[in-house]
Amino acid sequence: MPNIFLKAGVLVAFSGVLIQACSGSDTVPAAGGCIANQPIVCDCPSGKASNGLTVCKPDDSTVYVSCDCGVSTTTTTSTSSSSSGMQPTCKATEIVCTGKCVNPMNDDANCGMCATKCPKVTACLAGSCQCLLAGQKYCGGDCLDVSADEANCGGCGHDCKGAACLGGVCTPTKLAANQDAPFGLAVDKDYVYWSSAGVTNSIFRKKLADATAPQLVAMNQKLPHDVALATDAKFTGVLWANAGLADQGAAIVGAKVPLMPVTLATSMKDTVYAMVVVGSKVFWLNQKMGEVWSADFTATVDTTNLKLAASLSLPWDIAANAAFVYYSSYNGGDIRRVGSSGGIQKVLVKGLGNPTGIAIDATYVYYATENAGEIARVIQDGSKPPESIATNQLKPAQVALDAEFVYWTNYGTSDTDGSVAKAPLAGGDVIVLAAAQNKPYQIAVDEAFVYWTTLDGKTIMKAPK
Repeated sequence: MPNIFLKAGVLVAFSGVLIQACSGSDTVPAAGGCIANQPIVCDCPSGKASNGLTVCKPDDSTVYVSCDCGVSTTTTTSTSSSSSGMQPTCKATEIVCTGKCVNPMNDDANCGMCATKCPKVTACLAGSCQCLLAGQKYCGGDCLDVSADEANCGGCGHDCKGAACLGGVCTPTKLAANQDAPFGLAVDKDYVYWSSAGVTNSIFRKKLADATAPQLVAMNQKLPHDVALATDAKFTGVLWANAGLADQGAAIVGAKVPLMPVTLATSMKDTVYAMVVVGSKVFWLNQKMGEVWSADFTATVDTTNLKLAASLSLPWDIAANAAFVYYSSYNGGDIRRVGSSGGIQKVLVKGLGNPTGIAIDATYVYYATENAGEIARVIQDGSKPPESIATNQLKPAQVALDAEFVYWTNYGTSDTDGSVAKAPLAGGDVIVLAAAQNKPYQIAVDEAFVYWTTLDGKTIMKAPK
């Protein structure tokens, strides 16, 4: 659709349609408070956002907005006068900068908006300054080869922290090899913890700061799966979920490292699968029974078990805060929540193709959908449709969060096509953090690194995040 240039706060009738320029204190500067090149948002009657640009002229505080409100117009634009005289009449693809018509999509001196000048090593393409050589990105004032630059590996600011950058991916570090079905994973400031769910049936930890061998935390467990850390005043240590076998040994177990393990909560049926700790409470999924449970792991007697939800079709992963417990139903194809003390289940998203890992922040539930190859998020009360973050992923499995990014493992379909990746929380460019992994599954992050297990590779790995 052609664009129409309007003066802020002015209503203009064009082709029989009333169009309003941007208005409101959140979008337009107060009188006399115009800031040069300040971006603002169009408030079109149709509800559509502007496809054009906003230029705030510093000389007379006039704001010109390029609005596309779905109106058929001619190829030229209507203009308004300012204290300095009439502005030129421009094409629909142009804006007025210093009294001249320019195309912000390809003008090197006004790229995207007025007075945004592209450095000499770049050119204005599609409204942004871009490097001219394939494989390069504009980072920190220069065009860099992000396929090999260790400080900008795969994208600007992604530092390999001393590792090599090969093909845009930092070389990962192997923390432990020859592990037996490494499944659960957790990390604190000193150690990374994991479970070996195969014949080893043990819990291990390894120091992050040196190359010492893994330490045995507990042995003779019953198919240990998920791992979590507790920092409650009454109990600080590592917890894990024993899946159990033939309805024997399914339990939540903890250890005040390096003391002997103690059973914190038992389950009448296997398979206890995924778990999460919030304060002094532990929440877990029983896959065989299709149930969600909780317990206070600081209680002196194992009598606090509480069934929160039932009738789930293969519950897969779990996250929680003080108010609610969130979980994915792999066969049911949905994301749900229930109160942390029980109540009615609420379906937040349905019709998904085998949802797997989930994680939460203060506002959203982030989840992976295996069959759709998608990472997405939904607001925690389910009041709005889900938002896609990344698509075309290869069997995404588990997810983790920090303040800026969502991280996930792509389980893959062979022993060489698994990967670990990240993307901004609201969506954006996907950066591959590790490639050619052999069935990467569980994932965790700290301030500097991302950690993961490889089920078939039998390793514990890390890479700069």
